[in-house]
Amino acid sequence: MANENRPCGLRPISEPYGAVRASVYKAVTGAAIYMFSPVDQNATGYVELATAGSGNRIVGSVIGMLNGFFGPIDKAAGYIPTNPVAGEVDSDGYMNVIVADDPDQEFLVAEAGTGTALTATARHAGINFYSTTTGNTRSGVSMANVDPTSLIAAGSNQQLRLIDKIDKLDNAFGAYCMWRCRIYMHRFSCPTPGAGTGTTV
Repeated sequence: MANENRPCGLRPISEPYGAVRASVYKAVTGAAIYMFSPVDQNATGYVELATAGSGNRIVGSVIGMLNGFFGPIDKAAGYIPTNPVAGEVDSDGYMNVIVADDPDQEFLVAEAGTGTALTATARHAGINFYSTTTGNTRSGVSMANVDPTSLIAAGSNQQLRLIDKIDKLDNAFGAYCMWRCRIYMHRFSCPTPGAGTGTTV
């Protein structure tokens, strides 16, 4: 039975210390931010959508959203739109997001349907995001997933490290497989990129 195509962004799952550690950050507007969107800090410390591709760092994924005054966001949207409605942003034009930002956090991520599907040999290998900027406007969930064509041996500067596929009857190796992973190019752990260096999961 083929896997269902259900991208879920970078969704936090079990964490080594029993809870998801999270911090509140000011978020740059101008691009829609969805639940479980992978984000990174820019040079001024604000978060924005992470850029897909080797060497691009990630600080974590969005697990909550607040308006510019730390109140609830506009529930009509369910996500932070490109241009939030008047009254949602603070005096400087920012919103607030809650980000799962622990370097040891584990996440659930979906495999894209591009290229050659991953197999069991992909365990502990590095991989990049396929998309980080799109989302489902009905559910409010990010559609970021991982790109099988970017798979490379552990120790490279790919953004994530795959741990294993999720062990469920409806989740088989192949297109759209759901994987456990950790962020390798984490903003707070500072790995040394390069072939044959770094750490594995």
